[in-house]
Amino acid sequence: MIFETARSALNISLLLCVVAALLYFVVLKRSRFRTLGYRVGGVKIIGLDGRVPGYPSLVLRLLFGMLGPLNWLVDLAWLSNDTHRQALRDKLASTYVVKRNAQAAGEGKIVFRYYEIFSYNCLFREVEVDPHPTTQNHQNR
Repeated sequence: MIFETARSALNISLLLCVVAALLYFVVLKRSRFRTLGYRVGGVKIIGLDGRVPGYPSLVLRLLFGMLGPLNWLVDLAWLSNDTHRQALRDKLASTYVVKRNAQAAGEGKIVFRYYEIFSYNCLFREVEVDPHPTTQNHQNR
């Protein structure tokens, strides 16, 4: 009897932790209020289309982070070498973390890119960036 009560209490505690994590890292991140870390950092999260990402993308992003500390190390190593400055969990979830007041620089084609990560073949959607943008210098000398 005592064992069943302890197990029920453990199950309820685990359920409350999962609900709290979903509320904080998914619902709050998607809202205009953002999480405490995003507010302090002055950033927000967007989808590939520049709008607020959907719940499935944010849940997938959360699950990647919860799978273990090794993922955080791989994610940080990936982030430091990515040309799009996009973390691996963001590539997986098709999201970008940008400055809060960032404005779109334009439109880009969404393409599929192949990556090999620790002998795993991965295909991610990305926004194609023109390596040679046409800029005009309007400064008068």
